[in-house]
Amino acid sequence: ATTGVQAPACNLPFMETIPPVLLKATFGSSTAGQTRGWQGRSPKDPTTRPDSPSPRPDLLDLADEDAVDPALTGAKAANLARARRAGLAVLPGLVLSTEWDHDGWSHPARAEQSPARTAWARLGGGDRALVVRSSSTGEDGDASSMAGVFDSVLDVTTWTDFVAAVDRVIDSGDRAGTPDGRMAVLVQPQLSPRWGGVLFAADPVTGRTERLLLAAGEGGPGRLVSGAQRGWTW
Repeated sequence: ATTGVQAPACNLPFMETIPPVLLKATFGSSTAGQTRGWQGRSPKDPTTRPDSPSPRPDLLDLADEDAVDPALTGAKAANLARARRAGLAVLPGLVLSTEWDHDGWSHPARAEQSPARTAWARLGGGDRALVVRSSSTGEDGDASSMAGVFDSVLDVTTWTDFVAAVDRVIDSGDRAGTPDGRMAVLVQPQLSPRWGGVLFAADPVTGRTERLLLAAGEGGPGRLVSGAQRGWTW
């Protein structure tokens, strides 16, 4: 499971030798993007026939039973939900699921009643910094981590920036063009870490899989993954 926030790029000295399949856990940083805003598209018809199955939720807590389904919450959030269920320490989080109709959601007529607004309020938005993370059905898989392909946004402190961050994460999924990939959005509290870095499930130089390699630096991981700081390796 990914234990932090993906960075748009990772320029560690040996990164050019690493096949994407070897990247298994990344935590880095990203900055807020521009709000996509209202595009004039109509929401989906919410009506269902009496014999139709119940609609799947558009907002889930990582503690919810269905949160472990990657088709609903994306691979990153589903892995964290499984880790939480196994008793590991996992930050609280809410997921805007792949079932959420986000077309035009940021129009004022929809935003205040949206599940995104609920996530913002329930996690203390405005009183604490939040991180808005990608959780695509196409990332953090067995064949490829897709590290750096999708955006995540750190240190979101205002509702306006939160709207922009959610739209940026969704847009990054559209830009990636992954076959059959769908984007969920994971929202968690922002931490101020003493250390941060990248954990490789295989040696990034030799490809050996019987060992893990950790590259880390003091403070947030942004300077490490950008190449500005060499950090330490274990």
